[in-house]
Amino acid sequence: KYYYEKTNINILLVAFTNRAVDEICKAVIEEVSQDNIIRLGNKESSELSNIMLSLQMENISYKEFKEKIKNVRIFAATTAYLQNNYELYLNKKFDLAIIDEASQLNELSTIGICSKVDKFILIGDEKQLPAISTMPDNEAIVQSEKLREIGIEKLNVSLFERLLRQAKLYNWNNSHGMLVEQSRMHTDIMKLANTLFYNNKLKKYANISEVGKIEIYNNNVNSMIAESRVIFINSQLSPKAKINNNELKISLKLLNQITQNLANDKISIGVIAPFKKHCIELQTELDNAGLFNISVDTVERYQGSERDIILINFVCSNLYMLNNSSSITEIDGIAIDRKLNVAITRAKQQLILVGNIDLLKQSKLHKALIELIEVNGLVVNEEDLKW
Repeated sequence: KYYYEKTNINILLVAFTNRAVDEICKAVIEEVSQDNIIRLGNKESSELSNIMLSLQMENISYKEFKEKIKNVRIFAATTAYLQNNYELYLNKKFDLAIIDEASQLNELSTIGICSKVDKFILIGDEKQLPAISTMPDNEAIVQSEKLREIGIEKLNVSLFERLLRQAKLYNWNNSHGMLVEQSRMHTDIMKLANTLFYNNKLKKYANISEVGKIEIYNNNVNSMIAESRVIFINSQLSPKAKINNNELKISLKLLNQITQNLANDKISIGVIAPFKKHCIELQTELDNAGLFNISVDTVERYQGSERDIILINFVCSNLYMLNNSSSITEIDGIAIDRKLNVAITRAKQQLILVGNIDLLKQSKLHKALIELIEVNGLVVNEEDLKW
């Protein structure tokens, strides 16, 4: 909005997925301009038919097309589209590129876009999921000393992460910053990630009001569910690999209780688990029970999403599985589990976690999480819940 209103520059908006690009376009249409934005991509890639260039081209001449490209200032596209349609840059000079979720994009998918503009702004969170890459770590290591001097040590790291590391190393303090105000999570939920991963820098957005009582339920819901924003339910271990039947049963009972007592049908519910096998099994059970409006998926597929109520199943039955389902890194001297961070920050109004306390407390970060909930939320055994 600032660059559109205060300058005359041409702006390129970029994200990894079509869904993310559409969300950005909706925000631009609502907050900035309805008439000065073009969505690039094939006809099936977007629901925003009114701004899709591929659809508009069917009804205009080449001269009109050239004129439209010349006069419109905001363009939006996926990284894949921009990589495969180089001719765009021959027809339009872009001054600024704003790339969303840039911490999930490896350097190879962003450097070409950044090289075509005078200025780029990368938006992302290095403490959440890293760049998506199929390249094994040992093959990604860079041997060239000249490349390593400018921070290119691995090819599967995002440009965002590399430049942020370089900026901190060389004190380029005017080139990076952190958005500290968040408007998704209730402060009781925010406190978990804030304490564990963000050095207590996160703040509630000033215009978001909060009430003590959870307003998403009617009066018939289980009192334990109704009174705590963050709940941990201790479950038994399961011998099955990548499926925990005990957590499945607890989750089904919880979701049945929750869905029957929601204050309205606009309240969204999601379940996050580390393994696809557990997700498929739970989704099948929910479908059989007639609970169709609940989103069940892995942590990786949940980044960028949010729900009013989030239920986490840890599933793991041994320390090896727990370590494998984590994504541990160290940033600014703090140990970060990026997958755990993503999972607990998807919830807007309530977060419910189901797992085995004895196992999880063998992990330093999971132990710290549970101890935080013991102080600021509710920790119960399955048998303590009155169904």
